[in-house]
Amino acid sequence: MGNTIELLRVETARDKVCLVAEPDGNVHAIISTTKLNQVFDVLVGPEGVIEKRLIRSNVSPWQVDGALDSDGQLNVLIDNLHLVYRDREWREVSTIPALNEGNRYPRFVPGAPRLTWLFQIDGSKVEAPHRMEVFFLGGGPAAIIFPWFTTGSRAVVARNLKNNQQTMVVVEPTGNEDTAPEYAFSDPYGNVHLIYSRSRAGMLGYSLLHYVKINNDLLEGVSLNSSAKTEEKSESKRIVAVAGEPIGQDMLVIGETANGPVKVPKPACLFGKCLFSGAIDGYYALTVGKPHDPWFGNDFPVEFRSLLGQGVYREWSGPLEVGLANSGSSLGFIWDALGIVTSGKNRSFLVWPTTQGLYGRWVEH
Repeated sequence: MGNTIELLRVETARDKVCLVAEPDGNVHAIISTTKLNQVFDVLVGPEGVIEKRLIRSNVSPWQVDGALDSDGQLNVLIDNLHLVYRDREWREVSTIPALNEGNRYPRFVPGAPRLTWLFQIDGSKVEAPHRMEVFFLGGGPAAIIFPWFTTGSRAVVARNLKNNQQTMVVVEPTGNEDTAPEYAFSDPYGNVHLIYSRSRAGMLGYSLLHYVKINNDLLEGVSLNSSAKTEEKSESKRIVAVAGEPIGQDMLVIGETANGPVKVPKPACLFGKCLFSGAIDGYYALTVGKPHDPWFGNDFPVEFRSLLGQGVYREWSGPLEVGLANSGSSLGFIWDALGIVTSGKNRSFLVWPTTQGLYGRWVEH
């Protein structure tokens, strides 16, 4: 395990982090700081910080994300603002796919050989059926029951093609449940593995995890795959509907074989959050343990775990503590400032917040 690396010294609060690995093994840490209202790109190598670049000032985004495009250029999303680092400067571009300008929370699919997007849209944009949800207002005998009519929202995976066309893969558009992306990753062949929730709100609300594989050929406009149900073409868009299968609430999907998705149990996460990263040499996770100071909720152990075994006989290793996470504000939280990425050089990079800034550490495997 390497030494702790200071990425950015700043009082933390509700900071956000996204990690992007370069082919040479270096890592970009995209950091949004609440205190400074700025977003930075911190390039990190095995020995420490290589370069620190300011991306935007006077911003306080809901989320940040990043990915490399097919030309190896770093792309960054600050909410709906899309920027690319080209010729030593950040340039705004307008390539976010849209279905009638209705997308929400856009982000990139990690590991895709070409930029591939993941977002939600209002169900009305894809002619989803209306449904009624029932809510309570108040409690006891005086509670008021009122209906709410909605078309909900749907998960979308999209890719811009070279001929100014777009492929939009909509998850279960004709169903009566919301679909929302939970996490996704791309394999080396460009196939997207999407884990999404299917849910209803209201008095009888529920949420169930599902999985679908979206073939690269489908995204490239070559052919449908077995999960594709319908297809619609327009002058600039090709819209395809897909549906997945349930996977269970406590499982992770790490790929697919001829027998279906390869599922493994989530690592034992004693508290909070589990982040997952996959690479050619294995699968790895960041988990958060119970705080060392439970009375005040301080000093959350940040843990590294690796997936051991082969085939169906797999289990997660015990935790390797790499640091202690804290927020510098009593109104802050740590969860969006945690990150893990596998560089493909037999090592992973983990990031966490402290009261004094954002820190990271390399772990060999």
